[in-house]
Amino acid sequence: INIVSVITQFLTPDMIAKIAAALGVDKSLAGKAISAAVPSLLGGLAGVAGTQDGAQKLYQAVTQQQPGVLDSLAGMIGGAGQTTLVETGTKTLGSLLGPAALSGLGGALTKYSGLGGTASSSLLGLLAPVVLGTLGKQASGGSLNAGGLASLLASQKSNISSALPSGFADMLGGTGLL
Repeated sequence: INIVSVITQFLTPDMIAKIAAALGVDKSLAGKAISAAVPSLLGGLAGVAGTQDGAQKLYQAVTQQQPGVLDSLAGMIGGAGQTTLVETGTKTLGSLLGPAALSGLGGALTKYSGLGGTASSSLLGLLAPVVLGTLGKQASGGSLNAGGLASLLASQKSNISSALPSGFADMLGGTGLL
């Protein structure tokens, strides 16, 4: 399994167009930002899962995702639930990665993709349930506990690294995400 591919298969061109429209940004910029954000978030979460406490926190966040979050996501983007979705996603990522790392990632995305800072932050909030929901599916499908989830992420490091766009890893220097 390649967890980056599993997530990017969910983020179809239609879904990216919907996200771009909801954020009021160009579809190609949104796609560019998503291509950098997904492996960056996974890399950051893999780092979190590298400690026992972190693995436990990540496991709790993953198992607290609403069942079927991936199925209902499309309907929430651009709808009445979008603000709550972004706020909840941002809060969850902030508690897992730390506010400074999350802010650093938002800044790097803004520089890399050309999205505005607000759009980059909102995008990360929208991607949180996609990434965590996918990890949740893997955890429940494989009957993984916190340690199993940490092992899964650790086994994905080469997939995550190779999915990072060229030069983007350098922009994340100092954020502690990679």
